Amino acid sequence: MAATNMASTDAKEYGLWIRHHASSVDSAWAWDDVVKDREVTPASKNCCQAETIQGHYAPSNVTKAAKRHHELVDIVLNALGTLSQEIDATKIYVRLYAKSPLLQSAVETLYVAVLVAIEEMIRWLEDLMKDFGGFRAGLKSIFAGDDYGSELREKITTSIEEASTRFDDAVRESFHLKFDGVAEDITTLGNSFDKFHQLQGDESKRRAEEAKRQEAEAQKSFEALKSIENFLHDRAQESKWWMKEIESLRAELNFQRQQQVHQVTHHYHLSIPKVTISQLLSALGFGLLATAEAHAVFAIQRDSEFVSFMGKSLNAQKQCRITSITQDFRFQDWFKSMNSQVLTVCGMDFDALHTDVVSPLSYMCSILARTLSRINCARPLAFFCRLHCDPDGALPGPTGLLRSFISQIVLSSSDQIELGFLAEADLQTIRSHDLEILWGVFENIVNQLGSGVIFCMIDGVNFLQSELHIRGMYLVMQWLGMLVKDIHARNSGLVFKVMATSPVGSEYFRVWFPDAIEISLSGSFLSDGLELNEHRMTSFAQGSFSSA
Repeated sequence: MAATNMASTDAKEYGLWIRHHASSVDSAWAWDDVVKDREVTPASKNCCQAETIQGHYAPSNVTKAAKRHHELVDIVLNALGTLSQEIDATKIYVRLYAKSPLLQSAVETLYVAVLVAIEEMIRWLEDLMKDFGGFRAGLKSIFAGDDYGSELREKITTSIEEASTRFDDAVRESFHLKFDGVAEDITTLGNSFDKFHQLQGDESKRRAEEAKRQEAEAQKSFEALKSIENFLHDRAQESKWWMKEIESLRAELNFQRQQQVHQVTHHYHLSIPKVTISQLLSALGFGLLATAEAHAVFAIQRDSEFVSFMGKSLNAQKQCRITSITQDFRFQDWFKSMNSQVLTVCGMDFDALHTDVVSPLSYMCSILARTLSRINCARPLAFFCRLHCDPDGALPGPTGLLRSFISQIVLSSSDQIELGFLAEADLQTIRSHDLEILWGVFENIVNQLGSGVIFCMIDGVNFLQSELHIRGMYLVMQWLGMLVKDIHARNSGLVFKVMATSPVGSEYFRVWFPDAIEISLSGSFLSDGLELNEHRMTSFAQGSFSSA
C-alpha cells in the first residue's frame, strides 16, 4: 500500500502512462538498432582503460562495447524522462472509473510496476558509476557483448507489459460495465416512457368515457327538471283552480250561515215558551233533563282529567318539550294579544302513533284549559279529537266538537247568555245533531257575550281528517275562521281565539285558516329543561293577562 500511495503521489507530478509504454521501453533496450551505424564518440576515460587492459581483444570490439555502453546510458536516462509523460494518459480512465474495484487493483499494480522499473533503472545507473568510474561495467559490457543489459530489459519490459495489459483489460471491462449500465438505464427509461404513454392513453380514454357519461347524466337531469317543471306548473294551475273553488265554497258557507242565523232568529221571535240550559244540554245528548247538566259537567271534566292524568305519565323529555311552545314568541303574541286570531301548532313528532292517546300537545291544551278556567275574564273551550274519533262514542267527530263547545260555553257563561232564540220545537232539530243547526246555536251564544276572551282549543285535528269526518271538519273549521274575522271586525270588546294542534302536522291548516299564525316544531323541541305544570302555566297566564 505504501508503494501505491507513492505512485499516486507521483501520478500528480508525472501522470500515468498508457499501453504503449512497454513498446517504448522495449525499443529503448533494442541494442542492435541503437548502436547500428553509429560513430564512436571521442574516447572516454572508461573506454581508454578498457583498451589498455584488454589489448588482446580486437579494437573493433572494444570500440563497439564502449559505444554500446554510452548509448545504453542515454537510453535509460531518456526512458526515465518519458515515463512521467506517459503516465498522464491514464489519468482520465482513473477519473472515469474511480469506483471500479477491478480498475483500482490494476492501477495499483501498474503504479507498482512503474516504480519498480524506475528503481531498477536508477540502481543500474548507480552501478555504472561505481568502481573506477564504470570500469568494471565497461569490462562487463565487453565480455557480455550483445547480452549486456538484457536481464534488466527483460525484467522491466515483462513486468510493465503485464501491468499494462491488466490495466487495459480493466479499462475495457469497466467501460463495458458502465456502458451496460447506461444501456440498461436507457432501456428502463424507454419502458417507462412506453408505460407513461400507455397510461396517458388509458387516462384520456377514461376521461372521454367519463365526459360522455356525465353528459348523458346531465341530459337525464335536464329532462327530469323539465318534467318536474311541467309537473309543478300543472300543480300551480290546479292550486289556482282549488283556490277559486274554496273562495266559492266560503262565500256559499257565509251565505248559508247568514240564512241559518235568520232562521234561528225567526224561531226566536215565534217560538214560545223559552228553553232552559238543561233542556239544551239534554237535546245535545247529555242524558235526561234532570241530569243533563251534571252529565255535561262530568263529560267535560272527564276528558280534561283523563288527558291531564295521561300527560303526567309522559316522560320528562316529552313534558319538557311543551315549554318550547309557551316560550315561542309567536305563541306569546297570540296568547297576550287582545285581537281575535287563529294559531296552528304543527308538531313533527312522527313517533306519535295512533295508539298514543295523549301527546305532549294534548297535555299542554289540558293544562292551559284548567289554568284559564280560574281566570274570570277567560273562557276556555277544549276538545280532544283523539278521544272522539270513534263514530260510536259519546261525542264523535265534528258534531261532537260543536256539542262539546256549546255545553262548555253555556256552563261557563250561564249568567251572561239567554236562550230566548230557541223554542221547544227547536230542540227536536238540535237532537238530530245537524251540523248547520248546531253551528247556528253556537254562534248565537258566542255573539251574546259582550266582553272577555274565549280560547277555543282543538287538539289532535289529524285524528278527524279521515274520510268519515273530513267533510264536517272542513265546514266547522271554515266557520270558526270566519267567526274569528267577524268578531275581530266588530271590535265589540269580545276576543275570540282559536288554537288548532296536530302532533304530526296537517295539510288542511292553511286551507282552513289562510291568515293563521303558524308554529312548526321539530321532533326534539327546545326548551329550558323544566317540566310544564299547572303552577307554571298559571303564572304565565296571569302574567300575560295582567300585562295585557
